[in-house]
Order: sequence, then structure tokens, then C-alpha cells
Amino acid sequence: MEVSESLAYYMRGAITVFFITWMVNLYPLRRRNRMMSWLFVVTAALTILFFKDVLLFSPALQSPEMENLFSLADLLCIPIAGAFFTEVARPGWVTWRKLIVTTSCQAVFIPVYLAVCSPYVMLVAYMAAFILALLTIRLVVVYAVRYQRYLADNYSYDEHLNVRWVVYAAAAYFCLYLVYFAAFGTGWLSEAAFNFCFMVLWSMLFGYSRRHQVLAVVEQNSTELDEAATALPEKADETAAATADRQQSDVYEEIWLKLEACMKEQKLFLQSRITISDLANVIGTNRTYLSEIIHLRKGTSFYDYINEYRVEEACRLIAAEPRRRNTLIELAERSGFNSVSSFSRYFFKIKGQSPKAYQAGIAVDDNPAEGE
Repeated sequence: MEVSESLAYYMRGAITVFFITWMVNLYPLRRRNRMMSWLFVVTAALTILFFKDVLLFSPALQSPEMENLFSLADLLCIPIAGAFFTEVARPGWVTWRKLIVTTSCQAVFIPVYLAVCSPYVMLVAYMAAFILALLTIRLVVVYAVRYQRYLADNYSYDEHLNVRWVVYAAAAYFCLYLVYFAAFGTGWLSEAAFNFCFMVLWSMLFGYSRRHQVLAVVEQNSTELDEAATALPEKADETAAATADRQQSDVYEEIWLKLEACMKEQKLFLQSRITISDLANVIGTNRTYLSEIIHLRKGTSFYDYINEYRVEEACRLIAAEPRRRNTLIELAERSGFNSVSSFSRYFFKIKGQSPKAYQAGIAVDDNPAEGE
């Protein structure tokens, strides 16, 4: 037996043990939320799909026809994993019915191949898997963009909430399959390399999933819509329309002044996990109005609006204590940021330099002799 073949068999066993281990670890976590529940289901399905490869250790089953059947079964990973990616980007979208339908569309090629044993069946199956992968990526991107927009409009932090990672993971996952089938073929070495990369990718996915906090994206309920619809009079004619516009302008101005007072006097932005609903309750309005006003007055999302205040607070702290070298953790906590990474990233976005560089510049300005 060649070294490459031995390595391929070893990696088959390793990846099977890998998924069995994670399936056991995820079992008690499956009740945490829908995402973890579906992750457990997907992991169990992948465990079965990889466990079947153990059968190839038997010489009696090592034939081109059997390898093709196993390859068709492997393609079931596309819709199964796609269901998980979609669930992360759009919580609540995936159902058993949708999973069964998409998986059946790919599984139908197995009995067809058994009936005709034609290489054209394999070609059509690969094309179908490719199209399904593209559709899944597109769906994940669309839902992820909507999710991120909702997050920015309602939350002042995004640690363990943003879903950008699932977009990259979905693209990497499907590209891995594409490269394997298109470039490497079915050689033993490529088989081993694919399994290794597959384990690395899923290790990252498991890590991100365990840290990810599922955000229940809820559309505006009927109560909020009723408030928005009845808050101002209907525009029956030009006079009524002008009156309604003035009333709306007055209402918006009042809410804006209250919001600015909360920021400048009460410094509510220092609450690291404040949401737009929290601010709306303090001001006495609803989050729909508040979000619209922030967009109209500042042209930014709630997330940007709050974090701009936090950056300015960090600059004020640095300027107030130029000789004290506050650590990034101290500055992040004292200015309301939920993490050092978010603080550094957003500070650079606003000021064009890192907090450390800004701090060093303030220290030099305070003591010109040091800069000479």
C-alpha cells in the first residue's frame, strides 16, 4: 500500500472520530437555541456520511461504481451544511421540511445512478450540487446583510452577534468542494488533503458557533406599526399634509433633543450593552421613531451613533490624563465599549489611527520637550 493511500485511510478515520467527538460535545448544547440544535443535526448527518467511508476498507467494495456512489452520497453535505449556514444568517428560516426537500433533490441521483450506472449522472449531480451551493451562498449573503443592518440599527455592540463569519465560512466550505472535485480529482493525496482542510474549517465553525449569541430578529410588531400610523394625522389635503409635516418635525425635534441630552448629560453610551429599545424607553418613544431620527439627523445607524460618542469619550479621557498611559482595556471599559477589539477597530475608523498612536501623540503634545 502506497504512503498516500495509507495517509488517505488514516485521514478518513481521523475525520470520522472528529465528527463523532463533536457530535457528543454538541448533544447537551442542542437545547441552547435553534442554531445549536441544527448544528447538532448537521454534525450527526456528517458523522454518518463520513462513517460510511469505513466500508471502503473492504477490498470487495473497492470498485469505480462503489466510489461513484459514495461520491454521490458525499454531495449530500452541500444541502445539509447549507441549512446550517442559512439558519445562522436567518434564525428560524430552516425547517425539517425545507431540509428534506433540498437534500432529496441531491439524493435522487443515487437511485438514478444505481439504475443506469452512467457517468452522465455523476456530471449532472455535480452540476446540481454546484448550483445549489451558489444559491445557498446567495441566500446566506442576502440574509446576513439584512441581519447586520438590523443589528446596527438596534444594538450598540456586535461582539458574538455579527454573522459575517458565516458568510466567509459558507464561501470557504463550498469553494473547498469545488477545488477538490475540479482541480484535485480523486487521488489519495487529494483525499487526505481535503479531509484535513475539512476538519480545520469545521473546527473554526464549531468555535464560532459556540461563542455566537443568536439574535432573535423580529420584524416590527403590529403595536409598533399602529403607533407609527396613528401618531400623526392622515394627510387628507394639502393643508392637513402641511400640518402633519410640522407636527412630525416638532415631534422629531423633541425626540432628538431628548436623545442628545441623554448622550451628553447622562452619558448613557457608557452602558456597554445598551440597545435602541433601552434608549427609546428612557426618552419615551418607540425604537422605530428613534432609528429614523438618527438616520435623518446623523445619516448613520444606531451602532455608529453610539460608538462615535464612545470614541470621543475615549479621546477626552486620554486628553484629561495625558501623562497616564491607560491600557486599551481600561480605555475600552471606561468609554463604554464591550471589547478591546471593537474599541480599537472603531477608534481607527473614526480617528484614522490606533488608540495607542493617538495616546502617544497627546503625550508628546503635552510635553514638547519629549518630542524634540
